[in-house]
Amino acid sequence: MRAFWTAALAVLLLSAACVPVSTHPLSDPKTARLIPGLAGAWRAIIEGEQAILHVLPRNDRLAELLVVSLRDARDTARGDWMAFTLFPSRIGGDDYANLRFVGQSGEGEPDLPEGYIFARFRLAADDTLDIWTMRAEAAREAIEGGLQGEVKEAKWVDEIRFTASTAILRAYLEKHGPVALFKEHLGSFRRWKRP
Repeated sequence: MRAFWTAALAVLLLSAACVPVSTHPLSDPKTARLIPGLAGAWRAIIEGEQAILHVLPRNDRLAELLVVSLRDARDTARGDWMAFTLFPSRIGGDDYANLRFVGQSGEGEPDLPEGYIFARFRLAADDTLDIWTMRAEAAREAIEGGLQGEVKEAKWVDEIRFTASTAILRAYLEKHGPVALFKEHLGSFRRWKRP
């Protein structure tokens, strides 16, 4: 299971326990519009494991995101998955994903706090999908700098939660830009096309 958390959650979230969550999304899901070209399958090799993202539109606003981690890039029959509901937000010319955990393969439930998990992404004309995740240190600095939220210190991993409203979160990103929170470039995914 460690391999799955390494690739799948590194793909979007690292470990849900150490990735900041938010009580509120970055925009109203009722006004969201899926970005043309985002739907489909995307593939990258992360730390030697094949990671596949399937973006499956539910309607013109929401999608299901299935994150698949294959322990051996040559063996497509063995792996793990996690599912999220996704809707995009555009702030200052940058695109973000608002993610809510739905389920996973394997036994037991992950220790995921309720709320939204954010990622930044950029879809390029050459069918490349770049993804950046939020670092816990950056979120902690933002909260210490006045962005509404809380940090619950724990022995192993702190829980970080933004409690700021959608409007305040948007204003923060408009003022400080995406690199204020999304410093971790996870990698570049290529659109996966069947041979």
